[in-house]
Amino acid sequence: MVILAVLWFSAFVATLRLRMSQTYANWAVVFYGAGIFVIGLAGILYLIGSGHSATGGWGTASNWNIHSASGLGSGSSSSPCSGSRFH
Repeated sequence: MVILAVLWFSAFVATLRLRMSQTYANWAVVFYGAGIFVIGLAGILYLIGSGHSATGGWGTASNWNIHSASGLGSGSSSSPCSGSRFH
């Protein structure tokens, strides 16, 4: 169904004048750019707000371990990663 919808939309755009289809393409690029900007802004606001990064910082190699809220990365023997060299 999606393939048919794309084909029908392409057929519709092909019947338009070049300037009209270029206008539609320009608006599509504007919406893509706005979406990328909003996602980037959300990430920046998350990091400077109450959010925290997934790692402990830039200092040592141990700071690059991913923190786990559920305790899986705590190094306990019940951890599936307990044999890892990074703990």
